[in-house]
Amino acid sequence: MAQPIDINSVSVDIDNSPTMEIQSPIEPVRTQTTDYSEILRRLAGIHAAYVPCFTICISLDFLFTMMTLVVGSANIHGCPLEPMIPTYLVVSSVFNLLSIVLSTVACTCHLRGKDKDLTGFFFVIFASIAIIIIQLFRFIWLILGTIWVFKNFNQVDYNPYNTQSMYCQAGLYQYAMLAIVFQYITPLISCCCKNFPFRKQT
Repeated sequence: MAQPIDINSVSVDIDNSPTMEIQSPIEPVRTQTTDYSEILRRLAGIHAAYVPCFTICISLDFLFTMMTLVVGSANIHGCPLEPMIPTYLVVSSVFNLLSIVLSTVACTCHLRGKDKDLTGFFFVIFASIAIIIIQLFRFIWLILGTIWVFKNFNQVDYNPYNTQSMYCQAGLYQYAMLAIVFQYITPLISCCCKNFPFRKQT
């Protein structure tokens, strides 16, 4: 007959007993989201890394735009050789002025944190898309202006008393040439001014 076991006399060494580590088969998933609004702001030039430089670039662009508008509108009939030259200057300056206004207002809203609410956010996004569309139009318009101006480079006559059909007012034509060259250069300078991180904003 089996003898009863005294439970009080049984000892178990827990420290030396084998242990099993159960690893969870599910690892934490790391997600990374893309801020498309920031991409739009950068493309539109609204993301200003250095406010004083952005202000200087916008001011110079505004002065150039107003000069172009004055020269084009004051000589709207001053180029029988190519009547589209003054029209090119006027249209280009009007769309550039619209781009400056949208960029300035949207950048101010962004820097002041107004785009944190829904209305400000949609305004900044709308302004970014509008600026990108305007810039695309201005690029096409610049190519057309280049053709209108430089195709007549060898035929232009600055003397209105010689041949009227080949006449173009000297200041208008020369300014149009300089404006076109300037517009090919300034996007690079403006992009650097608006987006280059000279110092971090506090």
